[in-house]
Amino acid sequence: MITSLPARFTHHLDAVGIWDGDERLRRRPAADVWSPLEYLAHNADAIHWYADRVQHLLAEDQPILEAFDWDAHTAQQRYDLRHLDDVLAEVHRSTTEFTALLAGLSQDAWQRAGTGSDGGRRTIAQLTHRAAHEAQHHLHDITTALPRNGPVDMGSAPIAVLRAVIFDFDGLLMDTESTSLASWGYEWSQWGLHLDRGSFFVGHGGDVTQDRYATLAAAVGARFDAVLSHQRRTAYRDRLHEQLDLADGIRDWLIEAADAGLRLAVASSSPVEWVHKHLAQAGVREMFDVVAGGDQVAHHKPAPDVYALALERLGLRSGDAIAVEDTPHGVDAAHAAGLACIAIPNPFVTTGQVTHADLTIATAANHRLLDLARAAHTSPNDPRRDRGQIGPSQWGQLGLT
Repeated sequence: MITSLPARFTHHLDAVGIWDGDERLRRRPAADVWSPLEYLAHNADAIHWYADRVQHLLAEDQPILEAFDWDAHTAQQRYDLRHLDDVLAEVHRSTTEFTALLAGLSQDAWQRAGTGSDGGRRTIAQLTHRAAHEAQHHLHDITTALPRNGPVDMGSAPIAVLRAVIFDFDGLLMDTESTSLASWGYEWSQWGLHLDRGSFFVGHGGDVTQDRYATLAAAVGARFDAVLSHQRRTAYRDRLHEQLDLADGIRDWLIEAADAGLRLAVASSSPVEWVHKHLAQAGVREMFDVVAGGDQVAHHKPAPDVYALALERLGLRSGDAIAVEDTPHGVDAAHAAGLACIAIPNPFVTTGQVTHADLTIATAANHRLLDLARAAHTSPNDPRRDRGQIGPSQWGQLGLT
């Protein structure tokens, strides 16, 4: 996708009749929104920046990757005064050099890592995915910023009224369910006990950590040390999480959604900080416009609260978005919020438990998100939903709070 950027930028400029002397090229839609030319020039510099970071990771072990002030850089470089042909040539040069650099990497080199300014782990593979996403996102920004009389071909057919995809987090975007179970199984074994896996997962969202410690304490008896137990278990879990990445196919879905101009959100029962931390580790935090967490709402799934919050922050109604979930109570929450829902059951949920979803698949891999979204968005499976008519102000009226 990176190598195709120069041709795609040119195509979109041609589609709206933009040339170098056109004042629209340098006009900012708002004071805090860059002009199309500034976005173009930024893309060239951003690809150079990512190439520099990749070389940094190749040259040093576990370097610190400092943040960069792009707004200040844009003002300093006076992007708005550059010539269009020069900027397009620079985009071509930066993408050509970056792809040549990546083509020479060994399999092991892709996993070389450093630490981002937010403390998250960054591999070369993650930086490359982020570079591709940001370039595509700015292609959308350029198209949005250009005044035009008709639609511009964004490379794929538009999806009716769909404007956003809202994902659950644990067990869906990343398999933290398996690591959670493994950490608790490990901790039970440290006390010479065996965890009952059959009763481990509960049928609702929310933090049940203290309940699990209470169960373990009762099984251990008077010798139980709560502080030791928590420190040991979370240290074990964090070691497992060091190698945790997005679930199969999910990264491609995120890029596909961004390519189509769809906005991305998370509606999770977990605290926002937990979600932010792991999205940053996977190098995709910036891809999400909204993260709504269980620590921000009164009721957890299957109640619709967290989806209602995500929709409110997106500024959308339920008919404008679709949900992706991994549990039956997650599907219930999405439906209660008026959202169509795709289910990808996690390893501890059977397909039969999520048959009430609009569509159910085993994995995101080898599926196009847009094809599934179209099908689910037009095939309601819950008679209570009137998609496009349910908004945050209607939850109480429907008895869903």
